[in-house]
Amino acid sequence: MKKLTLSSLTAAIALSAQGAVAGVALDPQAINLEPFQLVPLLGAQMIMDDNIYNLSANEVDSMIFVVSPSVSLSAQDRDNTYTLSYGINAGFYSEDGDNNYIDHSLSAGAGLNMSSRAKLDLGASFSLLHDDLGTGATEGIGAAAIAALSEPDQYRLAGLNGGITYGAEGALGQVVANLGLTNKSYDRTAAAVARDLDTLNYGVGLRYRVMPKTKVTFDIERSEGSYKNAATANQSDFEQTAFLVGATWENSAQTTGRIRMGQTERKVASGFDKSGFTYDANVTWSPRELTRFNFGLSNGFSDGTLPTASIESTSYSAAWTQDWLERLSTTLSYSLSNQDHNRIDNVIREDDITNIGAKVDYQMRRWLILGGGVSAKSTDSTLGQYNVDRNVFFLSVQASL
Repeated sequence: MKKLTLSSLTAAIALSAQGAVAGVALDPQAINLEPFQLVPLLGAQMIMDDNIYNLSANEVDSMIFVVSPSVSLSAQDRDNTYTLSYGINAGFYSEDGDNNYIDHSLSAGAGLNMSSRAKLDLGASFSLLHDDLGTGATEGIGAAAIAALSEPDQYRLAGLNGGITYGAEGALGQVVANLGLTNKSYDRTAAAVARDLDTLNYGVGLRYRVMPKTKVTFDIERSEGSYKNAATANQSDFEQTAFLVGATWENSAQTTGRIRMGQTERKVASGFDKSGFTYDANVTWSPRELTRFNFGLSNGFSDGTLPTASIESTSYSAAWTQDWLERLSTTLSYSLSNQDHNRIDNVIREDDITNIGAKVDYQMRRWLILGGGVSAKSTDSTLGQYNVDRNVFFLSVQASL
C-alpha cells in the first residue's frame, strides 16, 4: 500500500522545489574521467517529526538526521548515452535507534540511437530499501505493537526495463513500446515476507503531432502482479489493463503539461475486481518568468496491503514557486487525496489525506543550497486507528563540487 513515509514526505518537498525552480538549482562541476564524467552530490536534512509512527494516539516524536550522498557516471558515444549512479539514504533517530536505516540504490541506463528513426532505452536497478515503522504492514497496529518490533521491514527491489521509440523527433507520428520487470523481496518477519511481489508492466502507444509542440497520445498499458506467498497470491494477485487517450504540450499559452484519461480494469484473485474511468494530468503555468504554478490531478487503482485488495485513489495538488531574488526562492504546496480501500473483509475504509507544505531555498554558492521548511499531514479515516496528524519541520543542505 502506498502511504506517506518520513523519507517520501521530506524528499517530495525538496525535490519538487528543486525541480520547479529555475533560479535556485545546483550547478555541479563534473570530474573528467575520460570517457566518463563523474558527478558527486551530497544532501543532508535535520528533521523534527512529531509522529514518527503515524499513530492516532500516544504519538512519538523524534529528531532525525538524514544524509544522502550520491555519485553518477555518464558517457556519450556519438548519439548514444550511458549512465551509472549509486546513492545512499541514511536516517538516524534520536528517540529510538531501532528505527535507523541505511538505504542503497544502484541504477544503470543506456540510450541507444539505432537509426535516425529508432531509439532504444534500457535500464536496470537494484535497491536495498525499508518501510518506515507505522507504514505498510505496521500501519494502524498501535504504539504497543510497534514498540515490540526490533526494526523496520527491509526489502530488496530489483528492476529491468526497456523502451523503444520508432519515429524521428520531428516526425508527424511516433510508435512507442515498453516492458518492465520488478522483483520485491522482504528480509524479516513472516508478515513482511508474505508481501514478496513480482510485477510485469508492458504497453504500446502512439504519438501524433497536431501542432509544432503539441501531440495527441494513445496508450494501452498492462500490469500483472504475482505474490510469492500462496496465501497472499490467492487474495491479491492482480491484472490491470488501461486504455488511455491524452495530449502533451510545451510552452503553449505559458503552460507545459500532460493529460491522459480512459478506462481501466483491475482484476484481483480474490474476486474484488474494480473498473472505471481513470485520468491523470500535470500542468505547469508560468505567467511570469519568475513565477510558476503547478497543478496535478489523478484517479486510478493501486495495490494494497491485506486485508485491502486494492485502493482507488483520487488526488488533487497545487504548488506555487516564486523566485524572489536570483538566489532565493519559495514553494508553497497543497494536496488532497481520497483513498477508497477495496477490502476482502468487507469493512469500509475510506481515507481523506491532506498535505500542506512550505519551503524556502537560498543558494549561497553555485555548489551550495541551504533550505528549510515545514509539512503537515492530516488523515481523516472511517476507521479510527488511521486518523493521523503529523507535522515535520526540517533544515536541508545540498552540495556539489
